Amino acid sequence: MENEKSDVENTSQGKTGNGSEEQIAQLKKSVATLSSELETVKLNIQKRKTENTTLKILFYTGLIVLLLGFLYTNSTLQRAQMDSLESSIHTLQTLVNRELMSVEKNIYSQIDRLKNNAKESSRSSLQERLEIMTLALSRLQPDDLKTANLIARVKKDSMQLQRAYAESRRESKKSKKNTDVSDPGILGK
Repeated sequence: MENEKSDVENTSQGKTGNGSEEQIAQLKKSVATLSSELETVKLNIQKRKTENTTLKILFYTGLIVLLLGFLYTNSTLQRAQMDSLESSIHTLQTLVNRELMSVEKNIYSQIDRLKNNAKESSRSSLQERLEIMTLALSRLQPDDLKTANLIARVKKDSMQLQRAYAESRRESKKSKKNTDVSDPGILGK
C-alpha cells in the first residue's frame, strides 16, 4: 500500500509537477501573448499619435492656406473694386466736364445774343424812339381831361426833346468836321 501510495504520490507529484510546468508554460505563453499584444497596442498608440500629429499639421496647414487664400482674394477684390471705382469716377468727371462745357457754351452764346440785341437796340437812335413814343401817345384815347392834358404835355416834351437831340447831333457833326480839318494844320506845326 505504501507502494501504491508512493506511486500515487509520485504520479500526483508528477501530475502536479507536470501540471505546474504546464501552468507555467501556459502562463509564460499568456504573458508572451500579452506582451506581444502590449507591444502591438504600444505600436498602435505611437502610430495613432503620429497620425494625430500629422492630421493636426494638415488641419492647421489647411486652415492657414484657407486664411491666406481668403486674405489674397479679399485684397484682390478690393483692388478690383478700387479700380472700378476710379474708372467710374473718371467717367463721371468726364461727363460733368462735358456738361459744364456745354453749359458754358450755352451761357456764352446767350451772352453774345444779348450783346447783339443790345447793340441792335442801341443802334436805333433816340430820335426813332421818341417818334415811336409820340406815335403811341397819339393812339391813346384819354378818358378824362386830366389824362388828355398829361398826354399832350408828354407829346410836347417829346417833340422838344426830338428837336434838341437833332440839333445836338448836327452840332456834333459840324464840330467833328471842324476838328478833322484843323487837325492837319496843328500836326503840321
